[in-house]
Amino acid sequence: MEHYITGNNPNYPEIIALGEFVLQNTNINQIVDSTSNSTAEPKNNIKAILSMLLRSYSALRNRQGFDNTAKLLNQYFRNEPDVQRFINRYKF
Repeated sequence: MEHYITGNNPNYPEIIALGEFVLQNTNINQIVDSTSNSTAEPKNNIKAILSMLLRSYSALRNRQGFDNTAKLLNQYFRNEPDVQRFINRYKF
């Protein structure tokens, strides 16, 4: 996904397809709610996927996708100050 977003012409539809696939096939609650030290990287990956989805939905002016992704970011990462700034940056 990162490859598709960092190029000169980001492939937002591909990012959305990949991100939605990951979210549909991942138990986010289990990863984010885990207290194990080994879940730091998976938690950061979920946050990165949601962030790329948010940016992609914003670029494509997909309000529903944006709102759903912002809701997930706020639900799982509301205590991280950079999350709300990121949401506000791409809000339309």
